[in-house]
Amino acid sequence: MVGNWSDDLIALTRKHVGVMQGTAPGARVPICMKHWNHRFGLLLVEGTEGVLVVVDAARGAREVFISPDDLIAAGWVLD
Repeated sequence: MVGNWSDDLIALTRKHVGVMQGTAPGARVPICMKHWNHRFGLLLVEGTEGVLVVVDAARGAREVFISPDDLIAAGWVLD
């Protein structure tokens, strides 16, 4: 378990984010995310390489990740 997240939620996040990375850029939609320290954000998948960007809802700060595992390790999962 990472942070307070269950193994099932981590697996679901890994699966759905991975699918989004493989989707054509014009077909991608933002995904609501939550962080173990009670923050919320919006996940955007950018560019043809599928870079993962979480925009923090409260601060507007952008966090960039290469893989779903990096995103999860940083504390983010599907909301």
